Amino acid sequence: MLYQTTVGSSSTDYIFPGGMRIGKVTGTTSSYYQTDALGSTRLVTSSSGSVLFAEKEKCKRLETAIDIRTEKANRTKQELQSES
Repeated sequence: MLYQTTVGSSSTDYIFPGGMRIGKVTGTTSSYYQTDALGSTRLVTSSSGSVLFAEKEKCKRLETAIDIRTEKANRTKQELQSES
């Protein structure tokens, strides 16, 4: 599917194959959307591969949550081992 918007004299085409946004073309400039397993945009790159946007904050929060859960699991494992 292709969705087009026009603001003034500038037109932007969004590319949605299978309902998932993968690209944007404004004039001669193309951008590509990289998503995670849930479909959230994590990275936007230019046609040359330069990073235009990176969702670092959400990734950092997820890494922190994983670290906390791993630490709790390790403590629980150690407590169970010390009880036996």
